[in-house]
Formats: sequence, C-alpha cells, structure tokens
Amino acid sequence: MYRYEDIRNFYLENENGSRIDFQEINGHLFLYDIDGLGYEETINYEQIGDTFIPTSKKMVQNTITGTLEFDEETYDEYQKFSNFVYNAKELKLIYVPKLKNRIEYYRDIDFIKIGKSEEDDFNILACPIKLKTKSLWYKKEDVIISLISTDGEVRWDFKWDSMFIDYDNKNIIYENKGHTESAIQVSMDGYIKNPTITVYQDDQIINELKIEIEIQEYEKFLFSSKDGNLYIKKQNTDGTYENLFKNPYVDVGNVNLFKLPIGTSKLQIHADNDIQNARISIIEFYKTV
Repeated sequence: MYRYEDIRNFYLENENGSRIDFQEINGHLFLYDIDGLGYEETINYEQIGDTFIPTSKKMVQNTITGTLEFDEETYDEYQKFSNFVYNAKELKLIYVPKLKNRIEYYRDIDFIKIGKSEEDDFNILACPIKLKTKSLWYKKEDVIISLISTDGEVRWDFKWDSMFIDYDNKNIIYENKGHTESAIQVSMDGYIKNPTITVYQDDQIINELKIEIEIQEYEKFLFSSKDGNLYIKKQNTDGTYENLFKNPYVDVGNVNLFKLPIGTSKLQIHADNDIQNARISIIEFYKTV
C-alpha cells in the first residue's frame, strides 16, 4: 500500500472550493495512469539563409487522460462523482507533484469524458476519463491588507517581503519565478476615492490604472487580469456589478488589464484616501511543473 506522502496527489475542485480527493487508496477512489500533464507548442519558422527564424508560437491545448478507480461502494461512488462533475459550473484540476516542497498547482479544465463498464473480479470499477485544459498550471498567493489603528499604529499582514509606505499606499515587492507574466487580482473595500494600481520595474512605471470614481462604504472595487476572467468592475451593496471597463472610467485605448513581468517588480495600490481593507492575489503560471 502506498503512503500518502510517497505519491503525487490530484484533486478536483469546483467553483465553491469543494474538492474530490483522487487518492483515497484504501477505498473509494484512486486516479492513476495519468498522461498529458506536460506542455507542447507549435512553432512556425522562416528560413533566412542557413538559419530558421521563429515567426510565431502557439500553445497546444492539452488533453489529460487517466483511469479513475472506484472501490468498495463502487456504483454509489461513481454516481456521487458524476453528480459533482456535471453540477459544477467551473472545474479545476489540482496537482501536487512529489516535490520536497508540496505545492498545489491549479489548472482550469473541462471534464469531457468518463467511461463506465462493470466491476471486475475484485469488485473494482475502473473508468477512463478525459479532460481538456483551459489554462497553464498556476499557483495563487494572497496578500490581505487589513489596517487597524491602535494608539497611532497600523497593523498589516503580508505574506511576501513587502514595504509599508503610508496609509494610502501599499507596495509589494514580488519576484515572478513563473514561465509567463503573472496575473493580478485586486479587491478594495470602500470607501475609497480614485483607486489606482501601479506596476514598477527598475523604478520605472510600466503600467498604471487609475479609476476616477468614488467607491462607497460596503461597495468594492474589483480588478482581474487573469485570462478568461478579465474585469474592472464595482460591486454594489446589493451584490450586483457595474462594468468600469468603459468610458469615462478608463481610456479603452490604453493597456488597462496588465500583468506582472517575469523577474522582480513592485505592485502598488493607492487612492486619494486611506485604503483600510484590500486583498491582492498574484497568480503565477507554469508551462509544466
């Protein structure tokens, strides 16, 4: 019998954060014979003399295949699993490679096939599955800013090496070790006036977004540069949203949905008044892990 810590681990997660565990190896459910976890791209070349110059690159959409084994209450487990998959609006495959540092990597997927036969002589139901990938592998880290004034002091919680400037400027020094630019997701609670997001590299501003708007108390300013989930919007007090990716809020001719470059950069959120509560998520992407 395998020990949990001796194998790679897989999970399936829906939009609510609920998970299916794919390595219940002492009964119920186990995923094995996995293929398609790597990376592939097509490259077109143009010959110049005796040299071939790449002219375009395109990522190949991966298909991940495997076999899902249902043990013990096989048919009940199969029905439970299929209900989870086909009732979900969004699905992520979570992969934890057998590294010294057990990191969870996510990949947005569509579940496109599950086969079904009959139990074998050992009362095991083995079903082939097929997934289509919709993103690279990624990991997500959060910085939560919650400022509480106590006797002239300010408390904050950063998970990375960061520097605190003043009440209305928050700076994060971030080293992107991924294979592409890192997406940014920001949520700022009102009241805030003219929220601004700025990215610096080598002390130079490389991207900046300033929204000339007042976000009232109990409203939120929301920003995301994750491909497939791009937005600049306001969440109203009744839970509805207003799209801010339009005039007069932004100049649609500018680069407004930007990411963090590979290497070290500084991400700053600020406003014309104190930012009391905010959450910053940085999503780092990998072609293969």
